[in-house]
Amino acid sequence: MAPISKIENALTFHIRRYLSDRYTLDQIRLWSFIVSLLTCLVDASVATFSMFTPQFIAKLGYDQFKINIIAGSMSVGLYLTLPILGYIADSYGMVLLSLVNFALIPGYILATASYEFNLNFLVMAFAFFVIGTATSGAYFASLLNCAHIYPERKGLSISLPVALYGFSSVLYSFAFKLDFFKDEEGEMNIRNTFLFLAGLYFFSSSFNWIASCISTIEKEILLDLEGEDSDYKIYDPTESSPLLLPVTSNAENIEELKSQEQKYKEFLKDPTMKLTYVSLLLIGGVIDLYMANMGSLSMVVGHPELNSVSTQVIIFSVSSTFVRLIAGVVSDYFNDTYRTVQLLMCCMGLVLASFVLVAINYDYLNIISALCGAGTGSTYTILPNLVAMIWGVDILGSTWGFFLSAPSFGSMIFGVLYAIRFDTACVSITKAGRSVFTYYCLTLPFGMFAGGTFLGAATIYLCWILSWSKRT
Repeated sequence: MAPISKIENALTFHIRRYLSDRYTLDQIRLWSFIVSLLTCLVDASVATFSMFTPQFIAKLGYDQFKINIIAGSMSVGLYLTLPILGYIADSYGMVLLSLVNFALIPGYILATASYEFNLNFLVMAFAFFVIGTATSGAYFASLLNCAHIYPERKGLSISLPVALYGFSSVLYSFAFKLDFFKDEEGEMNIRNTFLFLAGLYFFSSSFNWIASCISTIEKEILLDLEGEDSDYKIYDPTESSPLLLPVTSNAENIEELKSQEQKYKEFLKDPTMKLTYVSLLLIGGVIDLYMANMGSLSMVVGHPELNSVSTQVIIFSVSSTFVRLIAGVVSDYFNDTYRTVQLLMCCMGLVLASFVLVAINYDYLNIISALCGAGTGSTYTILPNLVAMIWGVDILGSTWGFFLSAPSFGSMIFGVLYAIRFDTACVSITKAGRSVFTYYCLTLPFGMFAGGTFLGAATIYLCWILSWSKRT
């Protein structure tokens, strides 16, 4: 276990002294786990981005290109910063990572100013880049806290924070229907919404920081036990080992430990790492595109007069959260690489099916959103579990953070392609007081996205056949 860094010690010293004098190690572990889970319940405001876009279009005059630039900037913040955040967490402790969470406050304040004063759309894009980065810091700190506290139960310790993060978007989707978040015309009041989120994140960021401090207390206690004449001794916190074990349980493994840096170097040299990265770029990119463009999809797919952006966000979020819980339990029950890969193929198949239905202009967008939400939730639940199985839970911050940079590139690439197609080919006319599109214009882009999803799933399965099956 890495020693406590000077930065981590300075940021947590006083609260560690206060709490460690009053609570036992078991209590500290439990409360760290609970607080980390609770903070996940407010982290996913970015998942409701599509609920903001109608007002961006109506009040600020944004087109789909600008909307997707803003969404892409948010994805860059969410994903591209994760390798750095993961390295910070693994090397300097989760407490430094949790402080990034506080950037959500100025991020939403800047977004409010950009909306109120109709500033250049690049200001809004930068605001959502900050929001995305801070969201990643908050969510990643919670996820890693849970994964490190109960590493022997990867399926549940990883899937529970993932599921609650997804449930957070459900809560926001319903909350934003309240009168406080509506203007006089019954549309979303962006100013009230953004300022509310800025205030809420002050409190959640504080709790997230406390949870990370508790994690440092645990690390300090475990390090103090090393070398002492105790009934317990620390050894390698691998993917299946608890944090405290009797001395008689493989204590000699301490001498055989590889450093985190060495393990990460081996990870970077692994050919299947590159293939997995490409797969996540293809699949994660189009998933984020769907989430960011539910507003425009509601105007085109199926029966637009029956579609509602808020309804699509709710259906997507509920489906995603429900399936995250199921996928986490099933994955934890199997706890086997081969079955986990098989389960992942089924999840990616749901995403593929949803894009095919958009390509053929299926009548019921609600069903498409439910399928895409289920595929998204289960994929993002099972993938980090698979990464922990293949490369180990002790460097999960670095490995999973590295992989999550892929969707940011995919989101930017596919988002721009979608926006260009929509703004040039989706021509509408006014009929009976409604905007009606002259012909269906999304067959080509979503046919391409479905093909990319199939290729991404096939790449993962190829990794299993060529390499992962021989490691287990």
